[in-house]
Amino acid sequence: MPIGLRERRIAIAFIGFCTALPVAAAAQDAPESAIVSPDPSSSDPDLRPAIADDGQTPAPTAEDNAIIDKALAVDPASYLNMPARPLRLPALAAGKGLDLSRTDRPDGSGTVVVKKPLASEWDANVGADLGYAADTPYGYDPRNPLRATRNAGGAAWASVGLPNFASIDARVDPNNEQGRIGTTFKRSLPVGDKFSVSVQSRYSVTESLGQPQPTASDIPLRIAPPSDPAAPVPRVWGNENLAKFNILPTGTTLGAGLSSTSTDPVTHNTLSAEQKIYGPLGVTTAVTDVGRVNENKSVTARFKLTW
Repeated sequence: MPIGLRERRIAIAFIGFCTALPVAAAAQDAPESAIVSPDPSSSDPDLRPAIADDGQTPAPTAEDNAIIDKALAVDPASYLNMPARPLRLPALAAGKGLDLSRTDRPDGSGTVVVKKPLASEWDANVGADLGYAADTPYGYDPRNPLRATRNAGGAAWASVGLPNFASIDARVDPNNEQGRIGTTFKRSLPVGDKFSVSVQSRYSVTESLGQPQPTASDIPLRIAPPSDPAAPVPRVWGNENLAKFNILPTGTTLGAGLSSTSTDPVTHNTLSAEQKIYGPLGVTTAVTDVGRVNENKSVTARFKLTW
């Protein structure tokens, strides 16, 4: 900001006033013989008068101009254009909070996944999968006259591993009385600046924790056919292989996978496409058993929150 002549005169007068204060105070205490009259021709700046005899302000020296320029260099208008900084809460920013994601099914039911990262050098997480049933229609249903709903259940799980390499996870489902432990090998490689490829291989074993009980039925007891006690389920081994191609600028992921279990002689294939819509909202389209009679198509929406 340019400095005008008026501002310079005010600054010089203020500096001269401040300079004259200690001199005047010393002159009051000094004897008359010790008082030295200001000499305009003196080379000592302390002996020159602050104000000339003719009432005009003396011309500032180079040193005075440097002091004035330094004092007036700050422009108050520059603070108006400074970007606003967001406020942060130290207590919330110190650690990672809960990670919630929700998946809705076409029939109205769905699953909510709660994930909590642990403070560790490893990639450790604990969480739970909470299912919820579809809303019961208000109309009369002869198959369910009492409008009873089944408990959708839930499961608890824990995972620990190395990022982008391998992990070991365990899962307990008390509703189905099952426990599962598995290991996953995963690797992601960038392809240029806009693409990446991820490959994943998973091996798991599922075992029943107790004798399975027959599930509830909506059929009235007087017409329900007799059922035999449920047979124990053997230990089930599973394998899943998945490959994904990520298009980073658009947030699109294309995937293809194969899965098989020891109790199912058929190997199932899956093609999927994931698309990030906006922020935490995403949509996933998947087709299972492509080209077979029992081909299954699904479209799910995902809303993920972190706090």
